[in-house]
Amino acid sequence: MAEQVLPQALYLSNMRKAVKIRERTPEDIFKPTNGIIHHFKTMHRYTLEMFRTCQFCPQFREIIHKALIDRNIQATLESQKKLNWCREVRKLVALKTN
Repeated sequence: MAEQVLPQALYLSNMRKAVKIRERTPEDIFKPTNGIIHHFKTMHRYTLEMFRTCQFCPQFREIIHKALIDRNIQATLESQKKLNWCREVRKLVALKTN
């Protein structure tokens, strides 16, 4: 059986940061008066660009993707045309969260 190289969930890689994010998130949510789209006021500060995985061998790339990407949510959002519906912008991925 293969040894677990990366944590099962992203939050397990740094529990201290995970706790800080959980504490700060509720006060950072912006709720517009029309109630249509909720978003984070400081989202740009916490958004990241994932490193290019094409530089790694296919086996290691699969381990990284399995640890970081929530493929079920990704497929659901894409099938509902809520994610990656515009072919003119860079593709987004759904990260695993707890």
